[in-house]
Amino acid sequence: MTATRKKLNPGQAVVQFLALKSVIVEMRMQGHSHSAIYRTLRESEKITMSYEAFIYNVKRHVYQQTDSGSATGHKAKERKKHPASPAGQATLPVVAEHNNAPAVAAEEKKSFGQDPPKEYTDII
Repeated sequence: MTATRKKLNPGQAVVQFLALKSVIVEMRMQGHSHSAIYRTLRESEKITMSYEAFIYNVKRHVYQQTDSGSATGHKAKERKKHPASPAGQATLPVVAEHNNAPAVAAEEKKSFGQDPPKEYTDII
């Protein structure tokens, strides 16, 4: 008989992760990969979350990043937009405006909202 995994209630994966955050950070500093850390903690039955939830929590709580395209359905928090420094902005060359528009007869100059020409009103 195979053991079935119970689905975690919302928030339980975060609690498990935060309880072991110092261990995870220490193992990461020693050079272990995320998959090796997950496998070790899963085999010792210290965590029961999925690998996707583990990676999401690593990004969120260790690296302080969020992933907007996450497969786990978590929504990324909206970050504050800081104004760019003037040194980092590109400057565009100044272009002088020219009034080289073709001359248009006074009859053809119609603005939006004026009555249509008489030829068109006969059809209506």
